[in-house]
This record gives sequence, structure tokens and C-alpha cells, in this order.
Amino acid sequence: MSFLDRLDADERARFEAVSVPLRLDAGNYLMRRGDAGGDIYVLESGSLEAVDHAGGASVVLSVMEAGAVVGEVSYLDASPRSADVRARTVATVRRWAREDLDALVQRDPALAARFWESLAVTMARRLRRATLTTTATATASTGPRLGNEPLSHTLREALLLADGAKERLHDADQALQQRPQDPTAITALTGALDRLEDEVGQLVQAGPPADALTSATRHLRRELRPWLARSRLAASLLRHDDAWAVTPELVEHVLAGVARGEGHTGARIDRWLLDRPSLVSRRAAEIAALDRVRPPDGATGPWRVALLDTPTGTRVRAIADAVGPVPTTLTLVEASREVMTEAIAAAGALPERWTVELLPETPARLALGRHKQELGVQDVILVLDVLTYLPERLAYLLLHHLRSRLVPGGRIVALALDESHDDALLAQVLRWHTIRRSPARLHRLATSVGLVQEASVALDGPGTLVVWSRPSESEL
Repeated sequence: MSFLDRLDADERARFEAVSVPLRLDAGNYLMRRGDAGGDIYVLESGSLEAVDHAGGASVVLSVMEAGAVVGEVSYLDASPRSADVRARTVATVRRWAREDLDALVQRDPALAARFWESLAVTMARRLRRATLTTTATATASTGPRLGNEPLSHTLREALLLADGAKERLHDADQALQQRPQDPTAITALTGALDRLEDEVGQLVQAGPPADALTSATRHLRRELRPWLARSRLAASLLRHDDAWAVTPELVEHVLAGVARGEGHTGARIDRWLLDRPSLVSRRAAEIAALDRVRPPDGATGPWRVALLDTPTGTRVRAIADAVGPVPTTLTLVEASREVMTEAIAAAGALPERWTVELLPETPARLALGRHKQELGVQDVILVLDVLTYLPERLAYLLLHHLRSRLVPGGRIVALALDESHDDALLAQVLRWHTIRRSPARLHRLATSVGLVQEASVALDGPGTLVVWSRPSESEL
């Protein structure tokens, strides 16, 4: 954003009234090194590049995109231009002559304060980038470092990424504080988040060494935490620095899909996160799974359902409503008894002839055969989240064990997640760790343990609800 984006419509109109629009073809120069300074430019479209010809050959020092401010140093101290700047592509710029700009800000102290603040922020950000670049290209015998940590190319890219993201988020936040319902300000915020998501994805797709990526994403979390944690969802995830833990509070928030956060900006960041395709699929899977929980028409019970995902009051209540009046035993598989009892209490009054059993185990212990208590035989087993975080071998062992706990014709309901552009941000920055297994990949796992696919339901986003059943002896 340029200083113009910090102004309301009237102030911006007054600033633009004393400017002159210019058009540059690719290769044309906006200014040459040594020229008299004083005028300021804002790039409106296209791109510019600062070029050094001192060594004979042209060396591109930096590339400027729309919104960049050019010439502010010479405006402040009336010094000659310090670099050649030319159009990298066809570009449109807006030029303010020094005398016209001086006259405008002298007439309006409030407008002047906004203008000077914007220039100060622009120069501070440019200084940070220059410092980081200088550090990254240092030639000390130990190589460039960030504190006591080696400054790898991946870490440098992550820090530059974070710096740009913070700049865009700051500018959008400032605009939202002044104009909370302004579509332009809202678009600026979502655009900043979209760009962050894309850049994190590119960082991960570049395939850096695992230790370099771990270091880079740790610094990304640290740098972006003050902004992202204004969202309730991000705050829940970032609370765990070393590993992400699924909490009932987090699950409830995702499934409710209601944006909450700190102020207008926090709520809109939360909305953006809740609308990530993977989380949209997760909510859709919860609803679609309820159709597979219901007993067949005319069933008199007892009906047996097991939930291996994090139990919450909303989940328990939804299962109870889906099953209806049929006598049912619901088994909650969760290591924490406190979590299970809180979920039951939050669900409210359950139907008569309902029984809830607590199995204080983890899916991993069931898979490895290390459980102290056995899961009873079930008609339906829900594993919507479990198979999106268990490694391949554990997923295979768990499915093998669960098949043995199904009645003939009983079913397992799971979620398959295809690759999605939101995965890098969710997994690497927010630590929402998921293993992306396509329906075909999960089908191979299920088939290998003797399960038969009963249904495959495409969901909004990258998710698919998959249902497998245990064949009866006559079907084998």
C-alpha cells in the first residue's frame, strides 16, 4: 500500500488533485542517478526496477510493484537521485512535484501527519529489508547468521515473506480501524492473507531441506503470531509451539464456523481461516457423516456407535439427534476422561435408553495393540479426523483393528483429503498437521485389510467422505 491508501476518499482526492499521471513503456527511465531530487512518485500499475550501471553491466537492485513509493529520500533531503529507476513492464505512475506537495501539507496539519507517518513507515520497512539482505550476503567465515542460527536461503526468504506480510496486514488493519465496513479495506486484508498463503506454499514447494524448513516456519510463526493470533482459530493453534494438539474448543469452533477474534481485523482473519477449503470440507464431512450413523428403518436396537475423534458436546448431540429413539450405546474413545465427561455434559439431555461408554485410549494404542481396554463390537465407527493425521503404517493397523470390531455389514466412516493450496499455511505455520490421502489412496488401505467400499461422497473443498463396510461371511 502507498500513503494514499491510508487516506479517506476526500483526502485522497485532494492529494491526487496536485499530482500528474505518467505512462512508461518497458525500458523507459523514470529517473537517472544524479538527477536533481525532490519529486515523489507512486507506482499505480506495472512494475519498476532500480538498476545499477556502475560496473558497466546493468544490475537490478530491486523490483517495485504497484503501491510502491519512489523518490521519498530525495524529497526529504533534496539530495540527487541515488539510483536509476526504469519501467520493468508498461507502468503507470503518479508524480507529485515537491513544491505542490509542500504547499498541500502545509495547509492541512492533520493530512500532513498522515503523510509523514506513511513515509516513515515506508523507509523503516525498506531499511529492514536492506539489513536482512546485507546480512544474508555476509561473507564471514561462519556464513551469514541470524543471532546464533545460520541464515539459510530458506530462512532469509521466510523472513522477507513475513516482513511483506506484516506490512500488508498492518496497512489493511489501519484502514479497517478507520472504515470497518469499507469493501476496499476488507479486500486489502483478504488479499494480504491470500498472498501469504500463496507465498508460504511456494516456500514449501521449493523443497528445502527439512531442517531449513523447520527453522523457517518457526520464525514465520514468531513473526506473524501478533497478527494471526488475533483470530480465535489461529490463537488456539499457535498456543502450542512445539506440536499441535486437537482440543475440544478448537474442534467446536471449526465445526460451528462462526468467526470470532480481536476486533474487526481479528474477526475477518478468523472468517478467512474458517473458509479455507480444507476446513470447509471438514465441516461438510461432519454433516454428511450423520446420514451414515442412522440405523436402518425398522431397527429396534441395540445400535452401537463409536467416535474415535475428539468428542465435543456438539458432536455427541448431533449423533444422538441423527440416531433418534433407537436404543443406542455410544462409545467415546479419548485418552482424557475429563474431555469425555465435559462433552457428555455439554451435549445436554440424551434420549432415553441411551448409554455412553468411556474408553480412555488413543487410536494409536488401539492400532498397536497396546490398549488396556477393548473396544466393543460396533455398528458404526467414526474416524473423520484420525486418518488425516496418523502415519501410513498406523493408519493400516488401525483399520485392521477396527474391521475386527465391526459386526458383519457394519461400517467405518472416514474423511479423505486431497492436496489443497491451503495445506502449507495450515500445516507449516499454524501447525494444523494433516496427511493428505486421496480417496484412492485410502481405498487401497481399506481394501488391504478386507473392507469393502460402500460409498464415496464428494464434499465442498478437497474432502471426500468415504464409507467402508465389513462384508458378511456369505459375501467373502
